[in-house]
Amino acid sequence: MLLIYSSTEAGDARSWPEQDQRSKGRAALVEELFDSGEYVDGNMLASLDRSRTVQVDARSATDGPYLEAEGYLAGYDVVDCENLHRAEAIAARLSDATSCVVEIRPIMHFGSDLVTGV
Repeated sequence: MLLIYSSTEAGDARSWPEQDQRSKGRAALVEELFDSGEYVDGNMLASLDRSRTVQVDARSATDGPYLEAEGYLAGYDVVDCENLHRAEAIAARLSDATSCVVEIRPIMHFGSDLVTGV
């Protein structure tokens, strides 16, 4: 799974043509990964002002993200690729990778052993 972290400053600093160019670049990469059978799913996430945090122990729900941080989870992509090296190559090609942080994290499936790599 590729977790895409952004900052409000990064998004605010982009012009409309730059955002449009990024969208087209992302669409081309997704199409390539889909054709190769590596693309599983992905989405952008709603802005922080639409998030809610639920803490069961505290029996509360609050507006906003759980952590105060410089960046926030802005989206994700799920890819099914051969190894970690390939996942890194895909992450580096994401249009968001030039101004955001992309974290690669393997998905664990219930009932299976922890698999190393991606």
